Amino acid sequence: MKVSYLTIAFFCVLLICTSCTNIPQPVWQKVTIDSTISRNKIFSFLDKQRDNHGPLPNDTPGIKTSDVSYINDRVRNINDSTYAKINNCEAFVKADTIMINIGSSNLFSGSGFMINYTSRHFLIEPYSYSDVILEKDAPTFQWVYQRLKLDKPAYKINDSLHGYVSFKIIENDNGQIITHIGDGYFRSKIKSWDF
Repeated sequence: MKVSYLTIAFFCVLLICTSCTNIPQPVWQKVTIDSTISRNKIFSFLDKQRDNHGPLPNDTPGIKTSDVSYINDRVRNINDSTYAKINNCEAFVKADTIMINIGSSNLFSGSGFMINYTSRHFLIEPYSYSDVILEKDAPTFQWVYQRLKLDKPAYKINDSLHGYVSFKIIENDNGQIITHIGDGYFRSKIKSWDF
């Protein structure tokens, strides 16, 4: 029985496509615009607090930028919320994307999540890093839900940004299942991405 190259090619493409369907694909969601969000009383409360210091020992704490409660069970039990609100918020513009980074870090490690925002759509991606370098496959994510409210549909450098985020994401890091949950208000000044 002769099999044509076209038939072989078809089955190879079919095999590749069906094997890729098991990999969760990023799900971009539409943002909600709420021009009154900056008047939420949480920001007056944050004005009276200081952010934890930045990654360098000499960094000076500024006015608190985040009231987001973010927990993941990579390091501690998901129900342990002791350090859930120790997060800073920074926002950068890179080409046509606003990158909103909410998390905590020092010189050796950090964890948090990045909100990528472009054309009124967004995607949230958790991250963690340490000074220990391990060779392993990139983790995969399953977005259970993600919600984002921003005060404006578009931003430029030096604009103020105010927002609210809520999400649950399941990460598969080489067989280790990690749950990420975030909820709360944040703010930042838009900076240029100079990295």
